[in-house]
Amino acid sequence: MMRCALLGVLSVASIALGQENPAAKITANHAVTEADGTVRMMRVVPLPQGLSAEARAWLSRPLAVDANVPSTIKQRRAMLDVSQARHRDELLTMFAVSVKDGVVAGCGCAR
Repeated sequence: MMRCALLGVLSVASIALGQENPAAKITANHAVTEADGTVRMMRVVPLPQGLSAEARAWLSRPLAVDANVPSTIKQRRAMLDVSQARHRDELLTMFAVSVKDGVVAGCGCAR
């Protein structure tokens, strides 16, 4: 039983080590337009030269896939609205400012 568990852990570890970072293959800025008109833009931002080896390794690691990321733009906007409202309330308790919602050039904003 213990041997099976150890083999399972080792096989998962070897799969993880074998994964390569697909972002590492992207060497220039580019955009992809999908069939529904969605444009996905990729920017290449070089790592600063003064980074430590540890920071360079951390920033270059493959990103984990998060199954809880909302799939529609409507869901993503709703999640962002909740997050921004929470951060706004936290910041308003930290700083002595007043914020009023308004409209500038036809667009809603806080001022």
